[in-house]
This record gives sequence, C-alpha cells and structure tokens, in this order.
Amino acid sequence: METSRRLFLLVQLSVYLGIVLCAGEGDVCVLIRDCKSAWTLSREELVERICDYEDGRYPKIWCQVPCVTPDYEKGVCTAAEKCDSFTNYVRNSDRNDYQNRNYLRKFVCDPISNKAKHYICCQDKPLKGIHHTATSPTTSVHVIDRYNEQCGIGNDQFKVVQGRIAELGEHPWAALLQYQKRGRLSVKCGGTLINRRYVLTAGHCINEREGKLVNVILGEHNTTTPIDCHFNACAPRPKVIAIEKITQHPGWVSGSPQFFDDIALLRLAEDVQFSEFIQPICLPTVKSQLPPPSTKLTVVGWGRTESEAPNDIKRKGVIYRQDSSKCMNTISIPLRKTQICVGGGIVDSCKGDSGGPLMMSTKGTDGGKIWHLVGVVSLGYDNPCGSPGQPGIYTSVSEYLDWIRQTMY
Repeated sequence: METSRRLFLLVQLSVYLGIVLCAGEGDVCVLIRDCKSAWTLSREELVERICDYEDGRYPKIWCQVPCVTPDYEKGVCTAAEKCDSFTNYVRNSDRNDYQNRNYLRKFVCDPISNKAKHYICCQDKPLKGIHHTATSPTTSVHVIDRYNEQCGIGNDQFKVVQGRIAELGEHPWAALLQYQKRGRLSVKCGGTLINRRYVLTAGHCINEREGKLVNVILGEHNTTTPIDCHFNACAPRPKVIAIEKITQHPGWVSGSPQFFDDIALLRLAEDVQFSEFIQPICLPTVKSQLPPPSTKLTVVGWGRTESEAPNDIKRKGVIYRQDSSKCMNTISIPLRKTQICVGGGIVDSCKGDSGGPLMMSTKGTDGGKIWHLVGVVSLGYDNPCGSPGQPGIYTSVSEYLDWIRQTMY
C-alpha cells in the first residue's frame, strides 16, 4: 500500500515539474486501464509515460493503442487528421450517404474517445469503403454459405464434462484439429465445419507451442478406433484434410488474458464431400443474434472428462446461457458483446474442447431439428472443469459474420 502511495506521489510530482514529454510516434494519452501494454512496463517506465490526470486522480499515459478497423485490418488509434488513409477516403467520398457515414463511424476508437477528442482506428492500406449492391427481393442469397445447399441437419437415428457420449453420426460438423510437433501428430483442439471449404475454430488454437496445425479431421467419433461402429452399423474412416490457409481474427492477441476476438478460419485444401457423417452446421443469419439468458444450448467435443482424463469419444452436454455479470464475477475479466457467458453447472466444456461448437437447435419445416452455431469454445474455469458456479466464456459467432464473409473466398 505504501509503495502504491509513493508511486502516486512520484507521478504527480513528475507531471507538476513538466518532465514527462516522452510521447512516441502514434502515441495517444489514455488512462492506464485502456493501455494493453501497460502491464508490461516497469514502475519507472510508467512514470516516464505519464501525460495527464483524469479528474485530478487517475493517471493517463502515452500509449500506442492497437485496434481493428471495419475493413478488418490491424491499425492504431490516432487523431483523424493524422491518418492519411482515413482523410483521403473522407475527402473523396459522399459524406451525405447514410451507409457511408455509418461506415466511417465504425472507425472511432470508442474506449479512448470523448467529446473533447475523437480518435479513429488508422490503417495503412486505403479504406475499402462501402459497396452498394442490388439484390432481388424474391431471392434468398446466402453469400456466407456459398459452398453448400443445406446445413444443420444431424443424424439422430441411434438414439464434454458430465455430458453424454454422442452417438454415431450425431453433430457431424464437429471437427478435430491435428498438430505436428517433432514428427509426431496429435489432436489438441476442436472446430466446426461451416461449409465445403471452411472450418471455424478459436484463435488461441493457432499456437506454435502445441505444434504446427496441419490437418482437420472430419467424421470422427472414437479417436482410438480406425472404424467406428454402433451395433451392426459402421461409419467410414474419418476424413483427414490438409489445411490450405489459416486466418486468425486480426484483433486476437496471443497471450491476452481477456481472450477478445478469439476466433479463426481454416481454409481446407480441398472441398469436403458431404455424407451421413460429415455435414456443415448453419451459421446465424442475423448479426448480433444471440439467444436470451437461460436458453438451452449444446456443446460437443473430445476434451477432458469430469475425471480430468483425456477423452477419446465425442461427448455432448446441455448448458444454459447466463447473464454476462456471472462470468465477470467468477473470471474477473470484462466481457465484450462479442463474448457469451454460458454454463455454471456441472456440465461444461473443458481443455481440449477449445475451438469446438456451442449450438442451438430450432425446428425445421419438416418438424426435424436444424442446428445453428452460436459460439466457439474460448475460455473457462479449469480447476477443475465443471465446477458448480463457474461458467465459461464463448466467442459469439453472430458478431463475426462480416469478418467471416470478407475472409472466405
């Protein structure tokens, strides 16, 4: 406590004497809490960076604030007049166009902007702008799901932690990610097939410590048997498909404790041939479309079980969406609208389920179930998994529909 008080007096004195003038190129004056890199600085470095106080009490420091633009390019928050790509676009665009004004508003760095000073997310590349397209009102066009004709139809003919074993053919979009390290192959994360060419997973699953991510495994049920059978019915061998391209969301920061933008897209090296045991799930159709709290959801994966042992067989569990405050009370990190708080009972996802699907079913026109991808397994209480009152955090897929659309080709 005494050390904190001395530091506070020291930085006040530094500002009073006017000796803190070390703003770097692209730095802005922000509260320490809004500077992601502040936790890496020493006390002396913090003192040197003090630039102002808010309400005379809360220190602000010079900091380069990273951000992601509406074009999904990495940038830094800066004054609009200092960003050439932004000012050039504004100068040559129609500022009376409603969609264009909306597009430009999305560049504002909300956490550090105020009435006195606005900062925008500045990217090096020219702005893409908006593109007006005309579509027939009678035609339903699914630009996100251009590779397949139907989705979300599972195989339930053979009637996760504390979850039941998923039966053969259930949730045929569930995928395993295969890594290579020192010549050995292993599976560490899950994913979800969303069309013939793409699998959605978590950004933190792209981790060189686990090894190089090389393949996606589809149609798997029991990882210890070459062919999976249920009574007299057997599934074909799982399909192992190489990964052609990996795209993490530009906002994902490896090692970040908040797990913001924890999402990635894997482009497969070849189109998937759908079968009874390999099918894509449906994506949300509307941005920011989230089920209300207490909605029943399903998670599936090959992660550890309640005994903390690795699990060889695909399991499923029913969990419920919670209010975000419940996650913030237990994990002590602020949640964004791009994250969903789920669970808190004895059913939970666990280590090894990362990147896998959080799903919700609706009734189709024929009375059967249609499954939609709600979230991606991101961050949870891991000591142990399935601890009562300890919910998990999932990346909200509906918040990333624009990024998914722009990333796929």
